[in-house]
Amino acid sequence: MELRPIACAFALLIGGLAPLQPLEAQAGKPVDAAAAGEMTLADRVVVAAQINHVVKRYFAHWEGLPPDYDWDTRFADYVAEALAAPDRRSFSIATMRLIASLNNGHSAFYDEVLDDEPFLPFIARPIGGKWTIIASWIDEVSPGDVIATVDGVAMDSWVEPLRAIVGQSDRRAQDRLLLQQGRALVPQRVRLGLASGKSVDIDRAAPRGERRPARKPFEVETTVRDNGVVVIRIPSFDDPKFEAAAIAAVKAHAGAPLILFDVRGNGGGTTPEALLRTIMDRAYAGTIVHTPMTIAEDDAHASFDTAAPPRLFVLYGPERTQPAADPVTGPMAVLMDGGCGSACEDFVIRFQSGKRGPLLGEATGGSTGQPYFVKWPKWKMSFRISTKREFFPDGRPFEGVGVSPDIAVPQLIADLTANGDPQLDRALAALKPKSAGKRWPIPIVPAKASPR
Repeated sequence: MELRPIACAFALLIGGLAPLQPLEAQAGKPVDAAAAGEMTLADRVVVAAQINHVVKRYFAHWEGLPPDYDWDTRFADYVAEALAAPDRRSFSIATMRLIASLNNGHSAFYDEVLDDEPFLPFIARPIGGKWTIIASWIDEVSPGDVIATVDGVAMDSWVEPLRAIVGQSDRRAQDRLLLQQGRALVPQRVRLGLASGKSVDIDRAAPRGERRPARKPFEVETTVRDNGVVVIRIPSFDDPKFEAAAIAAVKAHAGAPLILFDVRGNGGGTTPEALLRTIMDRAYAGTIVHTPMTIAEDDAHASFDTAAPPRLFVLYGPERTQPAADPVTGPMAVLMDGGCGSACEDFVIRFQSGKRGPLLGEATGGSTGQPYFVKWPKWKMSFRISTKREFFPDGRPFEGVGVSPDIAVPQLIADLTANGDPQLDRALAALKPKSAGKRWPIPIVPAKASPR
């Protein structure tokens, strides 16, 4: 991985490229470039320069990239493409491609103009190796349908170009978001070939109906099942109200035969430290954190070594937390999936570290990183770069791996057409006492890697 100085890149490229035709010339009168949705050459240079500065100063995941990854060469190629791009859209796609090359789930570029474009009228991701419709806004395709081809091309091959603009820490996490975050490269009209033999013409701009299935409420939900088991579904940790509601639910149901936290699809937010203090009945550990540190003199010495990546990093953790004096006791467990990310994974890692109960479901997303944000409101653009790389308390890699369940309970295609929540039912069945009169055993078995 080579980080070579490219201070002259802008001068060379600006001097060597024909200037873009100014908007004033196109319209014949002065135009506010930002209001018109376009950017001047100078605007593009500002965005590119800030990206280069922030990535080289703050990005924490160089060790996760291939040994021959060369940021400076990629950036120089990007500048040539970005400054020559014929329009804003092409500029933004080039920028998305550059940041996606870092292969990190907490590093991305956003353009609100592109984000406002219509998305596909369905959500799909691989289940059991098959691209499966998870939700749909149109009658022509339904949850559980399997996509075999798009425009006559096998689905796995058709999505491959989208990967270039969707940065994630591993392919499994990328697949969950590929059609949504990669839609800038998806044509307005496509033809789906379903595994059933049916063909469906899709127009992203066409009217659509209600989502099937309907979204679950974006709030903490508590369900008491017939056997007294309490399921607390926590959709997010991005607002303190979710953590507060979860704590209230735990306290209200203290003494239940089992409390199961359902964090499937919880994309994170802020580590729920208060919830952990409420439920953890023994000491638990956080992650080991690796983050870049900049000292001018050290950077000066490093500047003589053109092949060296950043040399100084702060390594700290794992922080060990003692239990509170009066935690809520009793059997507990967690049901998770690949949609559990960031602060949700912080929760799961600590739950597991303190041996509070088993983890069920599927491996989590495997990405966290306290991103450094840069925003350009004038152009309705922004980007973020991950500033820390985390490891499990025992030093094992976390990024791009995630937390594996103690008991694997994968989602099945058949679940999408069934009533209720079969995956949850299977998870609870895996914990159920084998004979009457026994307490929930809450087994913890050696972690097994989920299929990736």
